[in-house]
Amino acid sequence: MKHNLTIKSKQFGKYQVKGSKYYSFAFPVNDISKLKYHLQNLKIDHKKSSHICYAYRLLVDKQINDFATDAGEPRGSAGIPILNVLKRNKLINTAIFVVRYYGGTNLGIPGLINSYSTAANNVISNINIIKFVKLVDIEFYFEMKYSSLINSIIKKYEAIFIEKFFFNQANYTISIQEKYKSKFIDDIKNITKNEVKIINNSFEKD
Repeated sequence: MKHNLTIKSKQFGKYQVKGSKYYSFAFPVNDISKLKYHLQNLKIDHKKSSHICYAYRLLVDKQINDFATDAGEPRGSAGIPILNVLKRNKLINTAIFVVRYYGGTNLGIPGLINSYSTAANNVISNINIIKFVKLVDIEFYFEMKYSSLINSIIKKYEAIFIEKFFFNQANYTISIQEKYKSKFIDDIKNITKNEVKIINNSFEKD
């Protein structure tokens, strides 16, 4: 997986040929629910579009799952060209949607393949592509007096806060690079004299 890439944020692109307009959208996605969320929003925002074709590549259980749909276009003319753009750029956990507004001129299958491929390439060419890093979630709680020390360790490992709760104790859920997981847990145990309680450290984020 070390050679795979992903995207950091969403991006938008546009392509037009023979009256047809193609609006392309790239999103970082970690699971199918996120993909469905983006698809639903696009359907709401583009109710008058002719087709919403898309493809994605997701890392699931250490395997890359590919999917592509032509969404009513001739078979193989839309989804696969979009998927091929993802593959050529070695992108995973990424989805590309291309929304087409038909312009009145039939393009034929070769024309459609070129149009969807171009639209997908356009959105990728404008996006921030980064190295894919495997993340895991760790949930733990500790006495409030250790907050500043724990926060400094979180910053040290460039972990990301997912949730924070405070009552009698502090309860944190963070997302961290998998390679740092063991060192991070050792550090917070040492700095709290083993008073920190790890609730769950097995959540993997593909």
